[in-house]
Amino acid sequence: MVISKIIDKLPVELVEIELPVKSSALTHYKEEKIHPSLDKAKRILPWEVDSDGFFICKLRKTGDIIFCSV
Repeated sequence: MVISKIIDKLPVELVEIELPVKSSALTHYKEEKIHPSLDKAKRILPWEVDSDGFFICKLRKTGDIIFCSV
C-alpha cells in the first residue's frame, strides 16, 4: 500500500522484473484501492524459497521531483 501511494503522488512507474517466483504483489486488499501496476511487483513467499518472505519492486523515475519546505 505504501508503494501504491508513492505511485499516485510521485512521477514514478513500476517496471517489470523477472524472478523465479510465482506470486505477484496484491492488487486489492479489502476496501483499499491499490494501484493496478502493482501486479509487476513480486511477493516471495517463505515456502517458495525455504526462507523468510520478501516483497520486491522496481521503480523508474518518470519526471522531476520537486521538494519544497513550508
